[in-house]
Amino acid sequence: MSGGATTAQIREVARQRGLLLSHVPDRAGVSRSHFRAVMQGRKSPTLDWVERISASLELDPVALLNQPVTEVARPARGTRAPRGTRRKG
Repeated sequence: MSGGATTAQIREVARQRGLLLSHVPDRAGVSRSHFRAVMQGRKSPTLDWVERISASLELDPVALLNQPVTEVARPARGTRAPRGTRRKG
């Protein structure tokens, strides 16, 4: 997972959604300091972090990690995680 590419995606998707980047960590339920550290390249994003940020941006985490910034799309409404892959709790 490329932190630089991921952070560029986050910046672009937030812009496309009309969100201030400073609002993303609160919407995602992650600490602002950790969000800043990842965005500045001082820490690597974990899968949990990517999932939380993706959800706050109404975005499929796979799209965030694998597609160019210009091709990031929202997940289809009503889509669910495959059986057995959802976290409990």
